[in-house]
Amino acid sequence: MQRSYFVRVIRWITLICALILGQQVLAARVALVVGNSTYSKSPLENPVNDARAMTSKLQSLGFRVIKKENLRQREIGSTLRELRGAIKPGDEVLFFYAGHGLQVKGVNYLPTVDSDIQSKDDVPLQSMSLDQLLGVLDESKAGVKLLFLDACRNNPYSRSFRSASGSDLGRIGNASSGTLIHYATRPGSVADDGKKGGNGLYTANLLEQIGHRGLTIETMHKRVAAGVRASSRSKQEPWTEGQLEGEYYFVAGIPTSVSSVRLQSVEEIEQQAWNAAEQSATAAALNAYLAEYPKGRFASAAKVRLAAIEPISSTQTLVLPQAGQLFEGYETLNDFVLGKASLVRDLKSGLVWQRCSVGQNWNGNTCAGTAQIFTYDQAQKLSLSGWRVPIARELAGLIYCSSGQVKKRTDPDGGGDITDSCVGRYQQPAVHTGIFPATPEYRYWSSSPYAGSIFDAWYVFFQSGYVHADSRHRGGHIRLVQVSQ
Repeated sequence: MQRSYFVRVIRWITLICALILGQQVLAARVALVVGNSTYSKSPLENPVNDARAMTSKLQSLGFRVIKKENLRQREIGSTLRELRGAIKPGDEVLFFYAGHGLQVKGVNYLPTVDSDIQSKDDVPLQSMSLDQLLGVLDESKAGVKLLFLDACRNNPYSRSFRSASGSDLGRIGNASSGTLIHYATRPGSVADDGKKGGNGLYTANLLEQIGHRGLTIETMHKRVAAGVRASSRSKQEPWTEGQLEGEYYFVAGIPTSVSSVRLQSVEEIEQQAWNAAEQSATAAALNAYLAEYPKGRFASAAKVRLAAIEPISSTQTLVLPQAGQLFEGYETLNDFVLGKASLVRDLKSGLVWQRCSVGQNWNGNTCAGTAQIFTYDQAQKLSLSGWRVPIARELAGLIYCSSGQVKKRTDPDGGGDITDSCVGRYQQPAVHTGIFPATPEYRYWSSSPYAGSIFDAWYVFFQSGYVHADSRHRGGHIRLVQVSQ
């Protein structure tokens, strides 16, 4: 009798949990999964692996999956028709894509593997349009529409376009109610394709989180984003567009305990970053922590430790030239305020640079003190008395690869090629420390806005010497320049 009573209680609890957590018992689950790897131009290693792994995961969650590997132009129509035929009103529909993606005239496109795009006019004819896909979902009266786009690995067609109108995937803006879109990375950034034979960074984190019991999709998105940011050291940052009505769970039920989830919280990630900086006990590591967490829990401790570090490192104990002498293509100059030999003139460009970053002081031999952290907008207010924040091309000219091996890419300011990153074995930071001593191995803002997004701007990351665009709200250092008089 007592056993029968407990059985009834458990059944009632199960039913109540299903109702509270919004478990959809009537709606079917349908998914379209596409992985494009074998592009004739700029092939990718892992999208097909991503599609296969995601297919297996979604099938285990009750989805009927339509999988397409290396989608070709002639298959676009039949694929969308197959998807339309599989959807009934009210169904939960998911679209996953891994491969190249780009936006032209405000429309997002996913190029097929056999596309031969020579100009932006070719894109609509040789790609699957996200507008087409969303139209199918809306016309089919899908109840929940979920899109996961691991599609900003790079834009191999950018050099074919005459303007910035062909950029990475961007915000759709007109998605209907009940649509939620998760992008692998912000516009203007590149999503990591992962190691050969594995999965892309974003997809790997998505696969890790998508099956956890009791997680709303919004919480899952946050965990995926946190994992990607941590693994990429904030070079890649997923973002979300759209909104669902009510809560959605891939697996309803009591949430998995925190201890059983391998992904760390944002606070734990910061703690890990601080532990690494504290154990390293170097100015570069502490500055890197402050750049990422300027108002973090350990910011005060980091500043105290920086103040205690000897300003002259072993790589900077060299005899520096006196004012007026030549050194590696630069001439040192005196400044009445900043001190003797506190400036250098680039003999090739004629630009005059302050040897120290803003916040540091020239003591006659090196740059002492801590380089300050600024957002992009704060940095632009520092231009005064002839000094200004350099444009991206000027700042990239300071990159020094001691290995002599560099990569190149198009200059964001439109003036030819600039160094993209150092390769091989090279000294870090990737700047000549005899000319610019005590340079933090981190982001330096330029004054160049990013044409692809009003929210981003160009910077140089001197740890590896690459030039990239990122959110204007992130922290970075500043080195001032002026034109030689």
